[in-house]
Amino acid sequence: MSETSKPAQSPEPSPIPSVGTVTVHELWTCLKAGVADFRAAPQFGLFFSAVYVVAGFFMLWLGAGHVSWILATSLVFPLAAPFAAVGLYEVSRRLEACAPLEWRGVLGVVWQERTRQVPMLGAIIVLYFPQTGLKPPASSRSALA
Repeated sequence: MSETSKPAQSPEPSPIPSVGTVTVHELWTCLKAGVADFRAAPQFGLFFSAVYVVAGFFMLWLGAGHVSWILATSLVFPLAAPFAAVGLYEVSRRLEACAPLEWRGVLGVVWQERTRQVPMLGAIIVLYFPQTGLKPPASSRSALA
């Protein structure tokens, strides 16, 4: 008895999702929620902000004012931004779930993200910045010349 094989049928493609527009009201709602999170747990917002400030001073100390260091050191900020966002999102998630806010837990989530999609997001941001066409202020352009 011979079996006739049917060609494998590929599954139907997913429908294209509809993309909504973001309204000013939604932006204000998100901003208010962020301010409420900061008021509820300011130490975490200040910590992630302090990381940027310390990194900036460290780059200045390294010699970021020199032309050869500008590109290399400026890549730190967009690479670190997604990790700071993960930490702030985790604080917000814990506040919403009435879960305890512990440094070890919040920073543990940030640490776990190093092997997931967050580093790639930082790389995409680094690659996108030169494409935006943003130019440095005139004062820094004259220093580069």
